[in-house]
Amino acid sequence: MTKPWLGITVLLLIGAGCTTTPDATSPVSSHAVRAAQPVNKGRRVFGQQASFLALADSIRGFAGVFVGPDQHPRIAMVAGSDVGAAVAAVNRRWPDGVNGEAVSSARQVAARYDYRQLVDWKESLEGSFAKVASAFGVHVTTNTVDVYSPDASTDSAIEAFASASAIPLNAIRLVRAAKPENLGIDLKAPIRDTVPGSFGIWWDDFGAPFGCTIGVNAKMDNSMGAPWVALTASHCTTTTGGGADGTTIYQGGYLSLDHSKTLGYESDDGYWNTSGCDTGYFYCRAADVAVITYSSTTSPVADSGYIGVTTGRNTSSTTYVSKDSTGISISGGWGEQPWEGISLDEVGAYGGWHSGTVTDACVDVVAAGFPLNDHEWQCLTEVSGTPSHGDSGGPVFSSRIIGKSTMWAGIISAYMHTTTTTDSTHYLFSSYVNICTEYSFCPVIAKTWP
Repeated sequence: MTKPWLGITVLLLIGAGCTTTPDATSPVSSHAVRAAQPVNKGRRVFGQQASFLALADSIRGFAGVFVGPDQHPRIAMVAGSDVGAAVAAVNRRWPDGVNGEAVSSARQVAARYDYRQLVDWKESLEGSFAKVASAFGVHVTTNTVDVYSPDASTDSAIEAFASASAIPLNAIRLVRAAKPENLGIDLKAPIRDTVPGSFGIWWDDFGAPFGCTIGVNAKMDNSMGAPWVALTASHCTTTTGGGADGTTIYQGGYLSLDHSKTLGYESDDGYWNTSGCDTGYFYCRAADVAVITYSSTTSPVADSGYIGVTTGRNTSSTTYVSKDSTGISISGGWGEQPWEGISLDEVGAYGGWHSGTVTDACVDVVAAGFPLNDHEWQCLTEVSGTPSHGDSGGPVFSSRIIGKSTMWAGIISAYMHTTTTTDSTHYLFSSYVNICTEYSFCPVIAKTWP
């Protein structure tokens, strides 16, 4: 797939600035009622979703766990369920706590529907509307299925389908997504001998330059002699998926489009699966991620396991600062998608360093750029935040930074601008567990070797 279709009106990939209108080959009447779709029992389930489904299937009434505004964990339960058993099961599953704290029955919140029921309804809605809505997710905090709908006529069709399929309307939260805004600032990325995560990169797509960001340096083989490579977003290359295309990657982001500063080339990019997809999609991948092999095997080693940041978080100061002064070291990776309500940070070569809150831990997102809208990124994590074009591939990490140490969460994949929520700008990222699923191996991201 080449890049002319990169981006759609309601959901844009960050790597480039071109957009197109949504696919209109299957328009939806405001009064259309579609037959309920059988849930795809063979779809891949991983990370937090797998854990929550297992708990819902063993503990009656379990509806999920999230972190409240006070940063204390909450357990959502349907009335009349065994809260004590659920609390004990959650604490066994996460012995280190949710956000570092054990779940307590005292912080139980009421839910109408258990997690399994919401996932099944989400799958049925995807089966009918994956071609027109841009994303589907189970939102634990609101106990709803969130559907990112492009217009009022689609809203009406979704509501009609729900009524015909015995899905309560209060179980659906329709989110209108609009075109995101360009932030118009740069994280300065001068040519460097060492390349940390958050470093600006670019590639030449038939004469059109596109900018992105390195997420992290990693080893894709669990041996001391394995080379350090870079991870970035799959859409930050000439083709999205389908194996490596050898795209040449250059240093410098948007500020230095210099063909003499070759950084490396794309050496691995996952193939699209035709099995294990969510209902409504024919092709799927767990993560929007590709591997860059460096032209020099020594240049990135000094900054492997580090994230470069700006002089300040959430400020207009975007001057690049090396890892030696304000950079952050990676001490490990999140084993699952971070819980709703958790605060995370991200750095992009275009937008700089910002913090935000996880609004949905697992959202199925249509992969922009494929005209039939039949490709999906599975179970991406959504965060309220302010990335922009050129931040794709950038690192996401815990906002709790102890000294210079943080936990790595994943790489930025897409962003959207919504008009039905107070935190109106969001981005989506491929979590560490998604990347492990995609490559059947968890990349070594901390600098554990000399």
